[in-house]
Amino acid sequence: MNYDEFCRKLSEAKSHAQKKLDKCRKEKENTVLYFSLAPVLSTSEEFGRVADKCKLFFNLFANSTVEIIDIQKVICPDNEIKFWERALCFESLPTHVELYRSESILKKEISSINDLYNILMEKTGGQMFELFKYAKPDSVGRCTFVVCDVMLGELQMSEDDEQSTAGPLSYWVRHVSQIMIKYAVNLVAKKVAAAVAPQASYHDVPEFLMSQNDGVLMIDLKTFNLRDASSVYHDLVLKASAMYNGDCLRRKNYYGKHKNYKNPEIKRIGIVVCHNIWKSYEERRKTLEENFGTEIYGYHATPPTNVDSIVANNLDWRRHAAHGRAYGDGCYFSEYPEFSFRYNQHCMFIFKVMLFPNQYSRHKASTQGFCEQIIVKDPSMFKPVYVLYFY
Repeated sequence: MNYDEFCRKLSEAKSHAQKKLDKCRKEKENTVLYFSLAPVLSTSEEFGRVADKCKLFFNLFANSTVEIIDIQKVICPDNEIKFWERALCFESLPTHVELYRSESILKKEISSINDLYNILMEKTGGQMFELFKYAKPDSVGRCTFVVCDVMLGELQMSEDDEQSTAGPLSYWVRHVSQIMIKYAVNLVAKKVAAAVAPQASYHDVPEFLMSQNDGVLMIDLKTFNLRDASSVYHDLVLKASAMYNGDCLRRKNYYGKHKNYKNPEIKRIGIVVCHNIWKSYEERRKTLEENFGTEIYGYHATPPTNVDSIVANNLDWRRHAAHGRAYGDGCYFSEYPEFSFRYNQHCMFIFKVMLFPNQYSRHKASTQGFCEQIIVKDPSMFKPVYVLYFY
């Protein structure tokens, strides 16, 4: 980066910070609140986004499951004002990232912004804040999980991470004004046994996924570098996004009236880990060739609140169906994402589906052979592979 480009980017960063600062000051003038914690409704999209962060953090890096007690949104105008004032002071390009911290608590009451900062400083003797990008939480039991935006301009990475090829996993931040706390999540973290890879591998499951616990490994496309081919997630993320975009384009090209339709943009991609479902699918797949079967990918939209149940138990048409069964019993898939959006706009699974003669039905197929609805009854004939989030 040459000097002129650096000056331009620094000017843009400060202009953005100034706009945020002006907005915060205006909001403060219209409220008498200094600090409050506003409960986030468990049925809201906001709750789902924060809950997903907790599940990823604890399941992927601590072999723990979490039961969320509540999520509280931190409202503190003074905190936000100091944060954006700090950004205006940087003479180097600041990096704005989201970092986390979890600490064990015993009936610890949070009544001020200082209580939250004390949680962040608890293990550093009050000298600095240590925040994590993906570091393993050391807490089980009752925890407070703090989600915060951090302006990294004056930072020091943890000594343990200096040689990490994946970049620093934890940061030491010295100034309170570099941290804007957004949420405080009260939860119970429970340690679970690490998953044990089966003796026989599955034909389409990457080896690194075999040792993961059941759940969804969440990838935020806003921060994920698709050009970094060294990431173990690279091929999976690229495949899921390319499949979705390609299938959306395919329908547009076939149906002229849909050409002006703008496809929702994927915000996050979840990689599904489900050992029991994998095993059941693999057993059934052994008969694929002798029974003249084929495999396809199908879309199934569902509310985000159903994700955990589907990952644990797969789809089952014998359970309650939210949208009825227009073409009879079975689980419904579509080869067109746009068609699945009719049932939910926020979350969509990509399933791998086996089709055996006389064991499935197709409806509203195009002349190209692609189909809006495919109905399969036997749960061993399909498995969830990805979850796409559009919020």
